[in-house]
Amino acid sequence: MGSCVNGEGLERQLSQAQAQVQRLEQKFAAKEREMTLATQQLRSLESQLRQAQKLEALGKLAAGVAHEINSPAQYVLANVIFVQKSLDPILRMVEAHRAFLETLPSSIDTQDLREFEQRLDLDFMLADIPDALDQSIEGMRQVSRIVLAMNDFSHPGDETRRAVDLNRAIERTVDLTRNEWKYVAQLTCELGSVPPIQGIEGDIKQVLTNLIVNAAHAVANDPNRQGKGAIRIRSVHYQDEVRIEVCDDGCGIPQTIRHRIFDPFFTTKARGKGTGQGLPLVRAVMEQHEGRVDVRTEVGEGTTFILTFPANPG
Repeated sequence: MGSCVNGEGLERQLSQAQAQVQRLEQKFAAKEREMTLATQQLRSLESQLRQAQKLEALGKLAAGVAHEINSPAQYVLANVIFVQKSLDPILRMVEAHRAFLETLPSSIDTQDLREFEQRLDLDFMLADIPDALDQSIEGMRQVSRIVLAMNDFSHPGDETRRAVDLNRAIERTVDLTRNEWKYVAQLTCELGSVPPIQGIEGDIKQVLTNLIVNAAHAVANDPNRQGKGAIRIRSVHYQDEVRIEVCDDGCGIPQTIRHRIFDPFFTTKARGKGTGQGLPLVRAVMEQHEGRVDVRTEVGEGTTFILTFPANPG
């Protein structure tokens, strides 16, 4: 009888020990999974740090190149404007000369002059040279705007909050990101009269850059797209808030992943195309500015990100 009881006790102890071992194994497996995930995140962060260091070096190089481009761009622009202004009276003189020829009596032979005009294709030059100069001036002004945007973006800043002109930040960021959206979308700005906010301008420009690039990608990746899409940026002052809306008519965000779009490292882009840090950074910066970011989206219709800043933050 005693040995039977002892045997049952040993079996019970063995069963409890096995259960404890199983629980320990489960805890160990869970810890191992956590360590694997942490290792993957650490490697991802290390990769992003290396990439950030490369981008920082590239940014400094780009700022230097932009500075070197600015001077010749300015004197080319000045020279083209000079030619434009000088050409205007010359063209008027040519038109007056042609009108004078029409008043001459038929006894005066002007055939050689008319043939010379035809060889010069004077009508074409009179019509197209002013347009060509206008386009050249606009192109050089665009170069100047891009240079200014690059200088603003790459200029090292600090964490001190200052008055930020949001409309100016939008315009500079639009110029800087032009290469991302100009081939896939028509971008329009509807900038209202908004007061300056207290903030870190470089961080706000980074937020706008992320949202504009995301909008361009959403438009480009729309499988039903025919031709260019549309991106609209709007600023508005409403009571004690300042809002910026970045809207696109792209593919929209599926319902199943909307709750994850601000999660670090979450991305729907192909490997090498996204790090999953763009929208988390947007939310973090908005929180640092005592603001918020909201999303309205519909699959097949597009997405609107709404940045809301306090008009007079403390």
